[in-house]
Amino acid sequence: MVRKNILIVGSEGLVGKYLISNLQKKYNCISIDIKKRNNIKNYFCCDLNDGRKFKKLLSKIYKRNKIFAAINLIYPLKSSTFLQENISKFTKFVNNHIIAYYNFNKCLYDLFKKENKRKIIINFSSIYGTKIPNFNIYKGTNTKMPIEYSISKSALIIMTKYFREWSRYKNKKIEFFSISPAGIESNQSIRFKKNYLKFYKKKMIPLKLIYTSVNKLLSKYKNKSKDLVITGGAKI
Repeated sequence: MVRKNILIVGSEGLVGKYLISNLQKKYNCISIDIKKRNNIKNYFCCDLNDGRKFKKLLSKIYKRNKIFAAINLIYPLKSSTFLQENISKFTKFVNNHIIAYYNFNKCLYDLFKKENKRKIIINFSSIYGTKIPNFNIYKGTNTKMPIEYSISKSALIIMTKYFREWSRYKNKKIEFFSISPAGIESNQSIRFKKNYLKFYKKKMIPLKLIYTSVNKLLSKYKNKSKDLVITGGAKI
């Protein structure tokens, strides 16, 4: 049986690495990230803010490996404050994210629409693209949830819905999904995890839960929900 090809963009982060380590058991994974890595099979370096470069790279990849699904885990630029006082930094953060998100979805839509086959595009947003965080969980920690992040992730959910409806309108077999996870357990401080449990009444979600959701979307399972919110039972 021929293994299907999955493109994972933003592959070098926590979720990206975990997904690849598990998905590669069933699929052929192709990775794209902004970080430079030498002599790594099926890994490509690209800044998605450069739409032309990304489109050219996609064409190159597609000639060798027809892509079945693409997963967007991009996080191009970090912010360290809750409310950004520097308007230029605020603008740069939001612009970089939204432009990268748009280039991802538009370039892959243009690529996939040429084939009359089922294709899947998964955009990773965040619970904080749907809800405002409880700021109490950040007390006494170095963890932040900047407003730029919420704005960008909220925009990604709307973008996903827009592309989904456009695909249906054009009678394409391209499925667009968004996944909005709550806090994912990693190397956060003990204080932060305690705050999270205290105010959300549940521990942070494990990476395994993220993988399970992605794996289900990639299967032939008939998905009723196109915009998944994963909280693990947390009262957010």
